Amino acid sequence: MKKFFAAALAVALTFAMSVTAFAADSIKVGALDVTVAEGNATVTTMTPEAITTYKQALLAQQADITAALGVQDLTGVSFYGFVDVQGTASEANPLTVTFNVPGVKATDIVNILHLKADGTIEVLPGIAGDGTVTGTFTSLSPVTFAVQAAAAVNPPTDPVNPEQPVVNPEQPTVTDPTQQPSATDPTTNDAAPEAPADANTSPKTADNGIALFVIAGLAAAAGIVAVSRRKVEE
Repeated sequence: MKKFFAAALAVALTFAMSVTAFAADSIKVGALDVTVAEGNATVTTMTPEAITTYKQALLAQQADITAALGVQDLTGVSFYGFVDVQGTASEANPLTVTFNVPGVKATDIVNILHLKADGTIEVLPGIAGDGTVTGTFTSLSPVTFAVQAAAAVNPPTDPVNPEQPVVNPEQPTVTDPTQQPSATDPTTNDAAPEAPADANTSPKTADNGIALFVIAGLAAAAGIVAVSRRKVEE
């Protein structure tokens, strides 16, 4: 009986080792040295502890944020800034501020994530320039800039067939193989812009090896049972 329990325990421990540690999606952090280029506001860099709290809020509200950004998850989004914006703004008197945000390109899609006093995150549209982001605020508090390349946004889909992306009607369909556009043809569309360089990316903490661990566990259990039977027969 003891040998049976030993075999069962070995199998249980093996399965426990194979359980994947489900890690939170990585939060990519871009440049943090954000300043005000234009507008009646000032910015203060948040402390590392405050930034960590902000990241936790991002992950806790990930479903709403990804829906607002038009992406499936946060892995293709880089967050720049993490600054506390101070000034005077209201519904009646909104404040438009242009920030210097190193690393942002005019072709990027930028949204401003506004951490409100109640802990919820408001997604505001931003206007990207080369190294700048402009936004309009009705209240001021900590913000971060969600930056993504245009290709990272989910393409529109055909309402009749949702799995079929909408084709640009202005771009003719090439049917003659001899007229396929060359990769170096300057008239073809440019490649999708690369995602912004990341200054700091949270590492992944999980790896799925369930199948290998299960096989190893079953083999170990079979070996224990075989040894037990041999000793009984002797």
